[in-house]
Amino acid sequence: MIPATERVILVGLEHEGVSRWDLQDSLEELRLLADTAGAKVVDTVIQRLDKPTAPFYIGKGKAEEIAKSSKEKQATSVIFDDELSPAQSRNLEEIIHRKVIDRSQLILDIFAARARTREGRLRHNWPFISLVGYTNAGKSSLLNRLTGATVEARDRLFETLDPTTRQLTLPNHQKVLLTDTVGFIRKLPHTLIESFKATLEEVQLANLLLHVVDLSHPRHADQIEAVDAVLGELDAKGKQTIMVFNKCDLVTDPEIVQANLARHPGSVAVSARTGDGMPQLIQELEIRLAAWRMQGRFEIPLTEQALLAEIHRVGHVLDLKYGEASAMITAHIPPELIGRLSKYDAGLPQK
Repeated sequence: MIPATERVILVGLEHEGVSRWDLQDSLEELRLLADTAGAKVVDTVIQRLDKPTAPFYIGKGKAEEIAKSSKEKQATSVIFDDELSPAQSRNLEEIIHRKVIDRSQLILDIFAARARTREGRLRHNWPFISLVGYTNAGKSSLLNRLTGATVEARDRLFETLDPTTRQLTLPNHQKVLLTDTVGFIRKLPHTLIESFKATLEEVQLANLLLHVVDLSHPRHADQIEAVDAVLGELDAKGKQTIMVFNKCDLVTDPEIVQANLARHPGSVAVSARTGDGMPQLIQELEIRLAAWRMQGRFEIPLTEQALLAEIHRVGHVLDLKYGEASAMITAHIPPELIGRLSKYDAGLPQK
């Protein structure tokens, strides 16, 4: 992990397929990552090349310039926005005479230092909702607003590494569990996907996802795509989801809000900071969770493995017993599965 006293220089490469706008956005994210690690950014360097160079990723002349700047600005580390090969890192360190790491290593360092071991959570027989979204979308603030919790909400990446679960009682007296999870990010190192799967077990187990989006961010559409991609890697894509467009108080053009609401039926525009839109979000939660107030019992042939897997993925299994040729499963089932399961209905046992 980068010590808090470290002074760092950030380096980005603009090349074919990477626009200056994309690079600036990515470097701003890298700056926030460095801040999360406790380092002070003293300079940012950008070079334009047709493609990365094999020996140094950047040009040798630019590496020599960074070496000079590092000395002048008393930088102790240099962080590259893209992944470096071991040879590139060694070559750069020989020229710059400073520690050289890349974005992937920085993220791994942050996780190693801040992720904490979690004990298992008793889920009770309640619907379980998981808040997902790009990092800094305002998930912790939304959890605080909905439940009156006091989860720390700061403008730092990966601020929530240890998932926080709080109880919420809806106006119809239905009890649900809300869990705030780690924010997603672009260029997530593949070596971290397995760590994410463990950290985001709540997402895989959730009955409903709240996909929180910072609508005030100029690249919010790209961030939605990035979150959907990670959900796919976590085998959680396709779960019942409410799109929650947050920070609408910071959006100056109301047409942006309306266009996104129209693009995503059942979505809600809110401000976790001011409380605007919260009654509409609560109402949408009650509508989406209506099916979870009922449960069914089904006898499903073991040949229907895909259907059994889907019940586990999008439903909430309460009891499961295997026989020789079938499985007796009791579960809360979302509306879209009711038709496919009707022929296997075994009826609930009499109390």
